[in-house]
Amino acid sequence: MNQKLLLASVVAALTLTACSKPADESSQANPSAEQVANPATPDSTAEHATMQEEHTHAHEHHDDHAGHMHIHADGDAYQCGDQTVHIVVHNHEGEIEAHLNHDGIEYDFNQDPSNKNQYTSNHGFADNQKTILTIDGNKAVVTGDTNQVLLDCVKAS
Repeated sequence: MNQKLLLASVVAALTLTACSKPADESSQANPSAEQVANPATPDSTAEHATMQEEHTHAHEHHDDHAGHMHIHADGDAYQCGDQTVHIVVHNHEGEIEAHLNHDGIEYDFNQDPSNKNQYTSNHGFADNQKTILTIDGNKAVVTGDTNQVLLDCVKAS
């Protein structure tokens, strides 16, 4: 019986010793106050520069406009009755585009080569409906396939 108690005591002591070692190692893994105060080392600076180069490289090849994640909601505000929409017109890789943000949905339009004030999209407010955005001065009008006016807007001041 004494041997069983002795064996149980040894196992308990070994278990406690084994449990305390990771705690000691984890306290060593925590950086000292000096290390926290001076985190920049030549190695970490070089690593940061390499990561920055990789990040820059990842954005160099934006061949497809459809996959981009730019937000155009900061465009000009237009008041359309009781609704407000935002419209941005910009040059994207040599083509003039317009983006209309309506109810949290962004619609992309391409400039009509025959009419610089008109922008068209094959993806309108309804399924499979061609949509036309006409911007003339402070007025913006969105029409559908059959020339029905979907939005009649005035630029907010």
